[in-house]
Amino acid sequence: MIVETPTKGRHFLGLLSLMPGVINNNNFEGPAGGGIGSIRVNGSRAGSLTVTSDGVPNVDTGNQQGPTLLPALESIGEIKVLLTNFQAEYGRNYGGSITTVTKAGTRELHGGAYYFKRNEALNANDYFRNRDLAPTKDGKAPRSFYRYDYPGYYIGGPIVIPGLIRTREKLFFFWSQEYLPQTAPTPITRLTFPTALERQGNFSQTFDVGANAPMTVVKDPTTGAPFPGNIIPANRIDKAGQGLLNVLPLPISPIQTTTREILCSRAMSARLTISRCFASIGISIPRRRSIPACIITATRGAVRIGSTASR
Repeated sequence: MIVETPTKGRHFLGLLSLMPGVINNNNFEGPAGGGIGSIRVNGSRAGSLTVTSDGVPNVDTGNQQGPTLLPALESIGEIKVLLTNFQAEYGRNYGGSITTVTKAGTRELHGGAYYFKRNEALNANDYFRNRDLAPTKDGKAPRSFYRYDYPGYYIGGPIVIPGLIRTREKLFFFWSQEYLPQTAPTPITRLTFPTALERQGNFSQTFDVGANAPMTVVKDPTTGAPFPGNIIPANRIDKAGQGLLNVLPLPISPIQTTTREILCSRAMSARLTISRCFASIGISIPRRRSIPACIITATRGAVRIGSTASR
C-alpha cells in the first residue's frame, strides 16, 4: 500500500496529508532531510512530533529537526501514525508520533525494480513565463526545466552460509538503492545586460532606475565633464573591452518597469544527483519474529548507522 500510494516527492512524510487532523505544508519535490517543522497535528504547534525508525529516534533532539534517516519507500514495511491519546511509551512530544518499520527480508527471495519520471513536457507553463519570455519556434514560451528521474531496485531474502547457517529461517537481509538525478526549476531571474547602443558607447537612452528618473550621465575620466550627447567617442572605447561586452547576450523580452528598458528574463535550473542506499539484517528469534538488527543508510555521501534492541 505504501508503494502504491502516489507521492510526488517519494517522501514518507507526504503520506501524512491523507490523515484527518493533519496539516502538512511541505511540498516535497524529492527526498530531503527535515520536514516535520511544517507539520501540525490536531492544532498542535508545528514540529512538535516524535519520529522514530524501528524504535530509534529519527530527529535531531537538539533543534527538533528531522527526519534525518530517509529510507526509500520500497524499504518501509509499515508506517504508524498516532495522532492523539497515545500511550506514555510514545511520549516526549505531544503533537503526534510517527513510527516507521523497515523491511528485513523473509525466507523467500524477493526483489524488484522501478522507474519514476517527471518532466516539464507533462506540465503546463506558468503565467509569468508566458508573459516575460520570448516564444520559441512553436510560438510558446519555454517551460522551466522540471526533470526528476528515479530509477531504483530492491532485493531481500534469507542468508545461507554453507557449514554455518543452513536453514532459511535464521538470518535475513534486505537491500535497496535508488538514484535521484534532479533538474529542479528555479524562479525567473531578471538580469541587466548592456543594450546594443550602450555597447557602442551611446548612453543617450540610458536612464537611472525609478519613475521619471534622470538620464545616467557618463563623464570623461580625464576632464570630469560629461561626454557631449552622453555618447563616448569611438576612439575612446577600448576594443578588447568592447569585444568582452559583445560576449554577453543582448536583453531579451524587455519589461518596461522603469525608463531604463534593459531588463531581461532568463530561465535557469539547478542540477542535483542523489544516491541513497538502505540495508538491513534481520534475525529470527524463538517466536519467529524477524527484527532488524542493524540499519545502514547512505544519503548524499553521509552514512548513519543505528542499532535496535532485541526483545
